[in-house]
Amino acid sequence: MGFIDVTPEYGLVIRKDALRERNVSLEAVLAALKADAPLDSDDRLISFGPSFGQEALDGLIKELAGLGLQYFDDFVEVVGTYPEWCRFRVGYAKNRNGKRGLQDKRPLATRSRPPIMMTPVSTTAPASHSYKTR
Repeated sequence: MGFIDVTPEYGLVIRKDALRERNVSLEAVLAALKADAPLDSDDRLISFGPSFGQEALDGLIKELAGLGLQYFDDFVEVVGTYPEWCRFRVGYAKNRNGKRGLQDKRPLATRSRPPIMMTPVSTTAPASHSYKTR
């Protein structure tokens, strides 16, 4: 499974399949988010950010909803307070049936598992910090 970089500083992750399903172009997303390019992407996901606070992120979420994208099923926000030495990435998660992506034919709003998982990939303290072990 591949992973893309995300920012916990009011970031967004969008499923590329959602853009195709809802007939939304990447250019429309870039214009709505006032971005020149995504933060990172792969064949399944696109990430954007950082945004300048929760209020700015709320505005971007409204812009995406205005394009016809649905929060949680099509995109999610990534927000958290983490030290600078901790970096996060997300990957497209497998469904419970072992298939990648949303193979489920039920309406998006009735599905129980999000298609994205987030894991820290680096938790190394800066060299300026020292930790004693017993």
